[in-house]
Amino acid sequence: MNRISVVLMLGVLVATAPVWAQRTDVVNFKNGDRLTCKVKALDRGRLKVETDHMGTVYVDWKHVASVEAPRTFEVEVENGEVYYGELAPGSEPGALTMRKTDRVKDLSIDQVIYVTEIKRGFFKRLEGSIDFGFNYQKANSDVNYSIGAKAMYRAKMNETELAYNSILSNRDDSPRAFRNVLQGTYTHFLKGRWFVMGLAGAEQNDELGLDLRTGIGGGAGRYLYQTNRSRMTFSAGLTTNREQYLTELSPSTSLEALANLSFDFFIYGDLGTDVSTSLTLFPSITEDGRYRTEFSAKYRQEIVTDLFVSFSGWYSYDSKAPVANDATVRQTDYGVVTSLGWEF
Repeated sequence: MNRISVVLMLGVLVATAPVWAQRTDVVNFKNGDRLTCKVKALDRGRLKVETDHMGTVYVDWKHVASVEAPRTFEVEVENGEVYYGELAPGSEPGALTMRKTDRVKDLSIDQVIYVTEIKRGFFKRLEGSIDFGFNYQKANSDVNYSIGAKAMYRAKMNETELAYNSILSNRDDSPRAFRNVLQGTYTHFLKGRWFVMGLAGAEQNDELGLDLRTGIGGGAGRYLYQTNRSRMTFSAGLTTNREQYLTELSPSTSLEALANLSFDFFIYGDLGTDVSTSLTLFPSITEDGRYRTEFSAKYRQEIVTDLFVSFSGWYSYDSKAPVANDATVRQTDYGVVTSLGWEF
């Protein structure tokens, strides 16, 4: 009798599995079409959804009229206000309707710039990317590689990001040169597009004669403006550094101010295109006349869903780099990298 019950139960489970797999969220388009799916997130003008037959697809937000998803989401609008609740059927055209218990809030869908589901569990809230570039030439045994990785954990009102970049150049007729950068950032979001942040990082750079620099600091900033197509951010703060140069016997510690201006631009067609730039100035507080500058720019083109090719460049300047102690040390370092990557 027990065996029969088990067999019947397994039969019910198999029969109902396709029903359980069905998506229950609905995206309504301005032309009247409807898409049954599971809503994942909206970022930079693209709504990410999962479908039964097409897998993960991206929808241009400007074509969306309303979204229905009976789960808790975080929604941010252009002025920096953040709301939490279910995505309910639209009560009026052009509105994203949010429901929390017995309260209903209509948001102009054109003003919505960010949507993400409030998930349970660490790994469900984790997202990121990894890319790799490699070049080899037989002449001079010239080998170059680059590795980049980024992971981001988004929780309610805060975000933690860890980024790593490594570049190595090795050839017979010149010394090996490498650059490693590890950076961790914690951001807590406030009202009115303001935020506070904590920073920690480590860096190595042969070109600048830097064996190891470690630093920790913090500050505050604001999104000067943000839309579904672009975002400009300014932040400032303080950081303390411990540095060991290749040409010096003992490490030194210094205190620096920092000021950063970042700009991101996104173009969405059949495939997504990202352009981002960042400029950071580090004037020293404890060392007279010293300052550092870091600039980076990146162009990323999606070639298929979640697979992209990127072209990035960087420029570093350190007015204190010990150029007088070693002829191979420079005050500036710059380069360009081409890589292939995957986003998860």
